[in-house]
Amino acid sequence: MKIRLVLACLISCTLHTYSQSSKDYFNRGMSKVRNQSYKEAITDFNMAIEFDQNYREAIYNRGVAKHLMKDYVAAIKDFDRVLEIDPLNAPAIYHKTVTSNKMNDFKGQIEEYTAELENNPTNLVSLNNRGLAKLKINDTQGALMDFNTAIEFDSLSAVSYANRGLAKVSNKDPEGAISDYNIAIKLNPKLACAYHYRGNARITLGRKNEGCEDLSKASILGDNDALTALKKECQ
Repeated sequence: MKIRLVLACLISCTLHTYSQSSKDYFNRGMSKVRNQSYKEAITDFNMAIEFDQNYREAIYNRGVAKHLMKDYVAAIKDFDRVLEIDPLNAPAIYHKTVTSNKMNDFKGQIEEYTAELENNPTNLVSLNNRGLAKLKINDTQGALMDFNTAIEFDSLSAVSYANRGLAKVSNKDPEGAISDYNIAIKLNPKLACAYHYRGNARITLGRKNEGCEDLSKASILGDNDALTALKKECQ
């Protein structure tokens, strides 16, 4: 809620003089942020910044969109860039602090799971949770190692395959991810998240009909986020 309030305040501030095209992209990006279409908003902010590398409002709000997508590392880079241009920019200082705290939360979780694994190295729950926490801070390779280890300990763990699929998507390997989702679904045909994740991956690869079928299946199995994605991507 605080982020949205600051966004609203920022929109009302006087902007520097930019080209009409850059302002058009900026305004379109802001509209998409309000509609929670963060990925598309980032694309528009990127276009606005291409016109002016020092367009601090666009850089700042791109950081906010990245924060809302939980891409904390990239968000901090944008806030740092704003502070290079304007060292006393209060919203950037505030949101850099908030984002850093979020990252530290995940780092704290990783430390806790690591401690648990020192006592019980084969704990699948801790391995999977640590892997997911690593994904949150963009430690994709570390996450893959945790999910691989979990699968080595239990090759019948559908959740471990589904989570490794997420890491492969993060590693820009959607085909490999789909292979893992297929295994997860074969092991547990009622694992809603596996259908959801596979649906997203298929849509990314341009296989929309198959992807929408997966999202529909996931929503039937009770995945509310899949239902939201189904409405957005398939209607």
